[in-house]
Amino acid sequence: MDIFGQSLTKRELLQRVGDLSQIADAREGRLSSGRADGMRVIDVKTGSGLAFSVFPSRGMDIGWAGYRGIPLSHISKSGVVKPEFYEKDGRSFLRSFTCGLLTSCGLTQMGTPCEHEGESLGLHGRISNIPAYEVFTEKVWEGDEYKLRIGGKVRESRIFGENMQLDRRIEACLGRSTITIHDTVSNFGFMPAPLMLLYHINLGYPLVSADSEVQISIPVQTTPRDETAVRGLDGLWSLSDPVPGFQEQVFFHELDSRYEECTVTVYNRRLAFGLYLKFPVRDFPHICHWKMMGEGDYVLGIEPCTVPPIGRARAAGRGILPMLDPLQERHFHLEIGVVEADTAT
Repeated sequence: MDIFGQSLTKRELLQRVGDLSQIADAREGRLSSGRADGMRVIDVKTGSGLAFSVFPSRGMDIGWAGYRGIPLSHISKSGVVKPEFYEKDGRSFLRSFTCGLLTSCGLTQMGTPCEHEGESLGLHGRISNIPAYEVFTEKVWEGDEYKLRIGGKVRESRIFGENMQLDRRIEACLGRSTITIHDTVSNFGFMPAPLMLLYHINLGYPLVSADSEVQISIPVQTTPRDETAVRGLDGLWSLSDPVPGFQEQVFFHELDSRYEECTVTVYNRRLAFGLYLKFPVRDFPHICHWKMMGEGDYVLGIEPCTVPPIGRARAAGRGILPMLDPLQERHFHLEIGVVEADTAT
């Protein structure tokens, strides 16, 4: 493994440290202030400079994240909020939307609030506001590689309705600057259920700045969400300094299905530093691109998704609503990593 500029074997590293938590760790705790009071948190550091926090209380999402002291994720002015403060109706989701590096949206609804089959469905569904169970941390050697694993299960279910489960495994390795997320979504019910899943990846300052640009590795077909987004097409892949009165611009990218894998990189030329997302196109054939250059709400969202985030009702009306059969499961994979040189994709 490469650690602090040296290539060391397991034996050579253990000769140099008494307890590996000196270098790399996954440490459990609880927050104790404000609307986050009582939330479970697992703080992870890999020894490469990468550090991030997993929130078992919030659907196994990832909140704070940084690299060598440089923040990666945007934390909204709502702050870190425990699920008891979740408001489901309409767009009230935003009152407890932390953003963070990853907010999971789904499992049976994501995107625009709507009414479907007699049910009122709020923005982006419930899964990020459901606490996980069977949560674990694991620190293991595999040959000369030391791996940190965090896992848990999140159940979205109701009497006379869906019985869906998200089983998440998050993995990081000593000396590396990557996070891998392996998700399994299972339908434990006996009727087909909608499967709408979106990974809301939220990047903030200083990674997000006027010196940054978005790069994508494969061709896409882009649809602006509305007239505001149409006006932003010329600057689609660039960012700006904060703009007073900026209105969010949202673009839907459909990925070219001839490609197996997509990589999206957000790269800051001034810092010579960036972050990438890598995922199979079969898992996420769409990306929602959220560009919010407002004052205080200064964030870039890159959001791989199973369908465009138009809400369950519109997806069903267009005949594009994915369904998961009874007792069936689907697997999803995402890799998030740091780049320190301009690697145009």
